[in-house]
Amino acid sequence: MIEAVNSGLEREGEGGFVDKSVSFEINTYEDPWMDNGLENFFRVLRDLESCKVELTSGSLKVEIRSKEGFIKELTGKILEKRRNLLVTDKDKKTGEKRKFEKTTCYYKKKKRLEEK
Repeated sequence: MIEAVNSGLEREGEGGFVDKSVSFEINTYEDPWMDNGLENFFRVLRDLESCKVELTSGSLKVEIRSKEGFIKELTGKILEKRRNLLVTDKDKKTGEKRKFEKTTCYYKKKKRLEEK
């Protein structure tokens, strides 16, 4: 369950808006897969300067200090992780270049070694 503390926008005098921090909390699910996802999300967020994050036994608490900075930093981290998880290689049957997950490549090589 996700709980938002505030909307992050506050009306200023002449109809403009003041950018404030946004805080939310994601409760743990007591499910190993979902909780692992929260832990991985925590590891990504803790390196961002635009937010403050805390992982407790019952939840993940996030405070976004700068929305634009957060979006830019998080997008960069996701693209970096994606580049590190994928390998570009030629398909042996078709000769086309394809992207494979590194884990898939590892298990295929391991299986080939075990067959020998």
